[in-house]
Amino acid sequence: MNLDTLLSTVSSNIDTNGFHNASLGENPNRVNAIALCRADLQPYQCGDYIENATAMILEFYQKEAILWHEFSMIRYSNESILGTLAYFPYKVGYSMESVPNQDKFYKELNILLDGLRNLATYGSSPKKFGAANRACPDFRIIYAFEQCTPDISPEDCGACLKQSALIIQDCCSGAGGVRILRPSC
Repeated sequence: MNLDTLLSTVSSNIDTNGFHNASLGENPNRVNAIALCRADLQPYQCGDYIENATAMILEFYQKEAILWHEFSMIRYSNESILGTLAYFPYKVGYSMESVPNQDKFYKELNILLDGLRNLATYGSSPKKFGAANRACPDFRIIYAFEQCTPDISPEDCGACLKQSALIIQDCCSGAGGVRILRPSC
C-alpha cells in the first residue's frame, strides 16, 4: 500500500534537475524511492518518462527494485537509499559495431571520460552530469555522457563513474557504443 501511494506521486514531484526522492511509512513498512531523468531532458519529458517507468516498476512488487526506462531511472527499497552509493545491480548494453585500433580508441575514450567525470563530480551543475565529444584520429567522433544521482557526494559520484569506465573494456572490448547503468550513476 505504501509503495503504490508513494510511487503514484513521484512523476508529479520531479524537480527542475530531473530528480525526486521520497519516503513513506514507518519501519518495517517504510518505502524509499529515487527517480532520476537524463540531465538533458525538459521537465515535462522527464515527468512523462517517470510516469511510464513507475507504471512498469509497480509490476515487480518486491522489497526493492530498480528500472532503467528510456531516459530515466526509478528505484525503490525498504532500506535507506538516499545519499548511499550503490554500484549494484548494474546493466550493460553495447553495440555490435567494432572500432578500429582499439588501443588508440581507448586512450582517447579514457581522456574524454576522465574529463566528464571531473565535470559531473565537481562541475557547477546540480544535475551532476557531463556530456562532450572528442575527435579522434583514425576514427569518428567519440560522444560520451556521464551522470550521477544528485544525492550522492562528489567523491562517491567520481568513484561510481570511474568504476563504470573500468567495466567498458572488460565487458565490451572493441564495441563502438556502450551504456552502463548503475543505481548511483
